[in-house]
Order: sequence, then structure tokens, then C-alpha cells
Amino acid sequence: MRMFKLFKKLQMLKRIILIFIVFLIIIPKVSSQQLMIPYNFDFEIGAIGYDAPYWQGSSRAMEKGYIFVTTDSMSTNGKKSLLIASPDEKDTTYKAVIKQSIYAAPYLGKKYKFSADVHFAPDIRESFGIIWCNIRDANDNIIASFYTPDKQIIKESWNNYFIDIEVPQNAVSISYGFAIKGSGVMFVDNVKLESMQNDAQFYAPPKKLSDLQVTNILSFAEIYGLMKYFYPSFYSQNLDWERILIEGIYQAETARSIEDFTKNIANFIAPICPISSLNSSGKADFSAPTEANSRPYTWLHSGIPSDYPTAVSNSKMINLAESQRSFAGIALMNKAIDVRDMQGQKYFVNIKSNIDKYDDFSFGNMLIRFENTSGEIIGSGSIDEPFVVDSEPAIYTIEGEVPSNAVYMKFAQNLYGEGSLYIDEISLKFRDKQNIEKTSVIEEFDVQDKNFRLDEHWSLLAASKSAGYQYHTGKNPATNANSIILEATAEKKLPLPNRNNIVKLQLANGLYFSVPTVLFIDSVSNSQLPIDIDLSKSGKPINFEANSLDRHTRIATAIELWNLLFHFYPNANNLLTIDSLSDIIKNISAQGGDDFLTQQLGRMLIPLGDNHSIIEKVKSESSYAIPAILKWLDNSLYAVKSLPNSPLLAGDKIIEIDGTPTVKYLEKIEKSVSASNSDWKRLTSIAKVANGDYGSKVSFKIERNGKSSQIELARTCTAGEILEERPNRMELIQDSIVYCDMTRTNDNEIKEYLKYFEQSRAIIFDLRGESAVSEYLLGLLAKDSLISLPYILELNLLPQHKLSSKVDLSSTIKIINSLQDKKIIFLQDERTSGLSETILAIAKANNIAKSFGRSTSGAAGEIASARLSGGYYFIATAVNIYSPSGENITKNRIQPDHYIENSLQQYIDGYDAILQRAIEFVTFGN
Repeated sequence: MRMFKLFKKLQMLKRIILIFIVFLIIIPKVSSQQLMIPYNFDFEIGAIGYDAPYWQGSSRAMEKGYIFVTTDSMSTNGKKSLLIASPDEKDTTYKAVIKQSIYAAPYLGKKYKFSADVHFAPDIRESFGIIWCNIRDANDNIIASFYTPDKQIIKESWNNYFIDIEVPQNAVSISYGFAIKGSGVMFVDNVKLESMQNDAQFYAPPKKLSDLQVTNILSFAEIYGLMKYFYPSFYSQNLDWERILIEGIYQAETARSIEDFTKNIANFIAPICPISSLNSSGKADFSAPTEANSRPYTWLHSGIPSDYPTAVSNSKMINLAESQRSFAGIALMNKAIDVRDMQGQKYFVNIKSNIDKYDDFSFGNMLIRFENTSGEIIGSGSIDEPFVVDSEPAIYTIEGEVPSNAVYMKFAQNLYGEGSLYIDEISLKFRDKQNIEKTSVIEEFDVQDKNFRLDEHWSLLAASKSAGYQYHTGKNPATNANSIILEATAEKKLPLPNRNNIVKLQLANGLYFSVPTVLFIDSVSNSQLPIDIDLSKSGKPINFEANSLDRHTRIATAIELWNLLFHFYPNANNLLTIDSLSDIIKNISAQGGDDFLTQQLGRMLIPLGDNHSIIEKVKSESSYAIPAILKWLDNSLYAVKSLPNSPLLAGDKIIEIDGTPTVKYLEKIEKSVSASNSDWKRLTSIAKVANGDYGSKVSFKIERNGKSSQIELARTCTAGEILEERPNRMELIQDSIVYCDMTRTNDNEIKEYLKYFEQSRAIIFDLRGESAVSEYLLGLLAKDSLISLPYILELNLLPQHKLSSKVDLSSTIKIINSLQDKKIIFLQDERTSGLSETILAIAKANNIAKSFGRSTSGAAGEIASARLSGGYYFIATAVNIYSPSGENITKNRIQPDHYIENSLQQYIDGYDAILQRAIEFVTFGN
């Protein structure tokens, strides 16, 4: 009995940690976004004088006057670099830091060199520069730290500096960057994160595989998918699945017979999924044990499993004995409490609450967090275990000390599981060091006030609403008084697998593999269970770094991608068969090369018709472009703008690319492009012609003034160096008409522009591209309410979509009305994609704007990113967006209210026909 109580207590603690993750990490503004891969290492992305994208300067340093911006004043690689500069005030003690953070999973147990070209001009003798790296574990503790020695970087000339990094096996994130200690000006360029391992001797060379080898590899590919994604295991996330996959491929490839395959693979996978069977009879010769202290667990996959822990797409183990929903019930306070006058004082929160539980494991809680001026979380608190678990009202307490730099205090109510949570009253007291007490009245809880309106003070999280939770006021049966109620409805429970469910799969080689999808597990004792896996038979070292030069790695990349698509991309199991994977494995086994591998992997994406889907090799450097803008007009490819001294001029017609007629050249590229429409394919193929590695060249045969000639162009232009003619990102373009380019601004700048918007009679929002402004802008434009569009995410609990459901992730847009009386225009064309299309669709559904231009790309929706072997990554649509009438706008183009086409001459003259027509409409009304 004592052990069972301990188990329940540990279970409770584990769950409250998960809830804290939601409240403390996902919901607030993230202060340090981790990337899947290193990015913008050459600083070519970003506008001159603005923040360097994907890098984050410390907010405290910026408050003191330090700047962290992209500059073109000097560089060593490309045309731009990073500038870090101190304010005029001389300071010998302050340290200004800029960083980038990435997930550590691909780097565990390996050594790397982090280097950069640095030019530092100190203002005072004591100042110096630093290159540094901090590695953190799952608890956000620094477990390894590396940095250049003090005062090493002090030279007023470009020099290359580096630090050696060794990543511990328990690492979760890697942060790296640069710092100035004191005052001065630092330039940074040519950043690199390079492996210090040389595994070339272990690379398996290209080889034509026999039919038996291919069949055995395909069989292991199917086993791998069930083993990684559907066998219930809390230690699954701690395994090196890339290494397991590569080793399994080797063992399948070297098996000389079906019997040999059965023996080798069964022994290999036994430590990973011990309750399983691999045989020729199809009989599941195992029984899953059940223990008194265990609970039934299964996998719940939301969308495509992602490498981002906080992504919409994710995977988690759920307890079938507990709540059977995709998300907990969480309500957030709309307005934070200002605690600047309470810094350093003790706080005491008393909550009167009770719960009607529908199962043994449900509980309620109240959570608080403290934020500083930058929105960073600097403290938190919670009701102590056992939380709110009683049906009779009781007083629950949260107490602690207000952090010395806290500015705001925020509350959240939480219901985990099935039941109704009641909160009747709350009091907040502060006590200073002289023990003088001050009571704060929190109107957000004054539910007895007849004028109390719940929606003014609290908001139920959209994901909680989608999971079937309700938030309202009503009578508390225990007190017969009015109460705030957070409760689970009878609807929207997940379609869960039977507790005895077993998946039996007939493999490509005729064998059968069977695993249970539900297991009774003591989650606490199994969460860190060591797994002894033999990874030595392939001859590769234990810390082998997967590389596409290795045959087994190439095959692993294809197998991982196939499993992600086959099991999790909607309807892909009907589009991709094991035979389609077979053909690709045969090809990439016999031939190496990243271009060839990318092309072969892309074959799996083509049937999806997904404008978001991409397979690419990780590159820390930016893409470069030819010195011209290309457009497809009147069934031909033209240059419509070019830089000075470019051999390609505006108006030139391109009739051949690298010796191939233009149309045939583009059509060849388009055969490997996944897209929902032909225009997006053409747009993508033209982009592939224009962009590439720095210095790479392309040959054009052009027609100019009736004569043809041959020219060669090098891709050396950086992002933003050559752009089509547009006004400034925010500009008064005519009397009382304001222009705002939503592809070049952001939410914070929109707040700054608001006073200009309010003084105008019309606003033209440019959505020709991917919007950097969120859909919450529409709350400024709507009159009374907004029709929300369904954001649909598919949930999967069994392989091949055999037990799936859909959840609506739509969020509520707060109505502010400040611009409702303005005439609103949106500009759109074939480049309008993603969030831009979402904004357009909501605006159209609510009739709050007119649109001018051409049809959009058909690429709305949320994406998922996943890392593959060999330095590749995969992106695809995870959340589809639908119109109020049920049309999937993720794969369908949005038509403008007024169709406008630019002629070639208008492009050459820099005349924006779409913008000018919008101005005419505002001015003359037709």
C-alpha cells in the first residue's frame, strides 16, 4: 500500500511538471527560441541596421544601449556581418551577449569546433571579446561551458577564433554566441560549427544491393516504424534512434537468409521492445504483463512527430486510466497584476476550491508566474501536492517571495482529467520585511459581484476548448453559491485503442512482426530505464556521426522519411507503398551524392501535393541569387529587374538555361516539386534557377531586341540586395492613405504604427509574400466579432491512420475595433502564402477588407519540422486550415476580389499595377 501511494504521488508530481511546462513555457512569449539547425551563420539574411534574424541579443544589454544588428560596413564572407556595439558610456564591467540556441539531439556524445571571424575595437583597455558555448540538460541546468580565454579577442583586425566543444549525452540544448566585456565595437562573420570527428573510414561505399538485401532492409524499415512510434515506452525519447536505424540496416543487409534475418533482428530489437514477436506464423507469442501499480499507456501523435518539443506537432505517452483528451483544461488571467512595489516581499495566495472528479486521477490546481520587463519568466508557484482533489471546499495556499526584478504576476487555473473544478474565492496578501501586511483585491475572482463577467478577466485556452473543456460561472453544489467552473464535457474524448490491442504487420520478406500498442507501465520507474543495445556489429564507432557519404546513412534517411509520411501525413499511406520505398533504396544504395539523394527523397513528397513540403540538407550559410529578378509572363521567362553591371537586363527573354530550352528545363525541376497547383511549381522552379550556393553559376541564352546571345551569371547577391519596387515598409503614399508591407514588418512595429493608422482614412496591407504579422491584426479591423477558421490537426494512436481523429486548434482573436471605420485593402499574388493566406481567408470570411491582385499560392497552414539522418531535415504541413464553408484553403488558392495583372513593361518601369489599382479604388471608389 505504501508503494502504491508513493507511485501515485510520483505520478502526480510528473503530471504537474507537464502542466508547468504548458503554463510556464508554451503559453508566455518565448524569450529564447531554439532552432532545429544552425542558421544565418554568415549574417546574409536580414536588413541592414536591423536585428540579425535567428540571433538574440540580451534584452538587458539593449536596455543599456548596446546594439546587435546586421551591417554591410565590413565582412569576410559575403557582404554582411554582425555588428555588436556598446553605448557611448564607457563601462568596464558590463557584458553584452548575443546567442543562438539549437536542439542538442544530433550532437550528443560528439566533439565540435565553434569558430568565427571576429574584428574587435575596444573603447577602453580593459575591454575584450568572447566566443562562448553553454550546454544545458532537461532541467535547464548548464552541464558544460566553453569560452575563449579572457582578453584573447582584442585585435582591431579580422582574425579567426574558435573553441572546442564536447556535447554530453544528457544534453538537451546548445547555446552559442559572442559577447563584449566592457565597451567597444565588434564585427562577427563566417561562423561555423564543424565536427571534429573523421568517420570516413567507416563509410559504407555505394553498392548495388541484391533482391534479398533490399527486401530485408524494407522489412526492418517497417519494424523500425512500429518500434519507434507505437511501442509504448517512456525511455524511447532517450534512445539514439538514428544510430539504431543505421545498425539495424546493416544487420538486415548482411542477413543471408530469412532465418538469419529473424534471429539477428529479433535479438537486436529485444532490449528496445521486449514484448514483441517476429516469426513466420503470424502468432503474437507474448503476453503483456499487468501489475497492480501500473497503468495502461499508449502513444498519442499530434500531426507529424517533430523535433521541436513545444511544436504543435508532437508525440506523447498518455495514460488510458486518466483523462482521455489531447490537452488539459487551462484558463489564463487576461490582465497581469503589477508587483513592482512588492519586489522582495512575501506573498500569500489563499484559494477556496473543490472538485467533482469523474475518475481517481483527476485534480485541479492554481499556478502563478512572475515576469520581468522583457516578459521572461523569473519565478513561479503552485498549490502543493495533492493539489485540489476533494469534493468539499477547502483553503489551498501558494506562498513565496516576489522576485527582486519581477514586474508582473499572472495566474492560471488548471483541471487535469475528467471532472468539474470550482473556485469560489481568492485572496492575495503581501508582507514586507517589517511584517506589515497589505491585501490586494483581485477583481478577477470576485464572482459574487453581480456585475462580474468571466470573459473580461479570464480566457480558456483554445487547445483546452478543442479538447472538450468548458469555462463558465454557475452554482457550486457543495456551497450552493456562485462559482467559477472549469469542467470537462462528455464530448471530444479521444478514440483510444483497446487495452489489449496488438498490431500485427506482414513484412516485405513475408515474416510477421507483432507488438502491443498499449502496455501497463510504472511510468516513474521506467522513465530512465537503461537500455543495453548492441551497436557494434556494423563496425561503426558508438559515436559515429551519420553522414550522407555513408550508404547506410542514406538508406536511414529514406526509411525515416517514409515512416513519418506513411504513418502520420494525412492519407499518405494510400499514396506511398513499401514498393515506392524499395525503388528509392535501390537507387541511393548504388549512387551517392547529396543532389541525387535529395532528388530521390523528394519523390516521396510529390504525391502529397503539399506546397510546404521540403527535403533539404542542413546548411548554416544563406542562399545567394543571380543579380536579377525573374518572372514568368505570357508563357515565357523574363528578367524584369537587374542590378547595375549585370549582363542580364530588364526585358531580356530567357530562351535556354544551361543549354536546355527554358520550358523543358523548368519542367524537369517541377517533376521533383511537391505542390498543389502548377503556378506554385513554376514559382518554385524559377526560384531554384535563381538561387544557390555562393559563386555557383548558371548559363542563359537570352533574346534582346530580336537578337540572341549567351551570358553566364554567378549567384553572389544576398537576400534583400535586389527587390521589386515597393514603398517603405510603412509609408503615407497619398493623402490619408497608409501603406504597410506585412512581409517586412512585425507585430511590435504594428503597435508603433497604430497611431498613424488611426489618423488615416484607408490602409493598404501588402501580403505579397509570407506575413511576419500575426492574424491578431484582424482584431483591430473587425467591428463586433470574427468568424474563426478551423485549424485542423490530425491525431493518430495506431499505425497507418487506423485510429485517428481530428482536433480544432482555432484561437480566438480579441476584438479591439480601433480601425473598424477605415477602408482596408489587402494586396495579394502568387507569392502570398502561409500566414498571409490565413489572414486573407479570415478577412474574406468576415467581409472586413477588399483584396487586389492575383490568386495566392495555396500554402496556408502550420508546418512541422523533423530531423533526418545525414544532416537532412524535412518540412511539411501539419495543420490544415479550412474556410467556414469547409473548403481546405491549405491546398486551394484564394482568389482576389479584383484581379490585376502586371505587364512586362510595367515591371521594367517599376510600375506596381496592383498597388496603383488599390489606390484608385480607395480614391475613386470603383
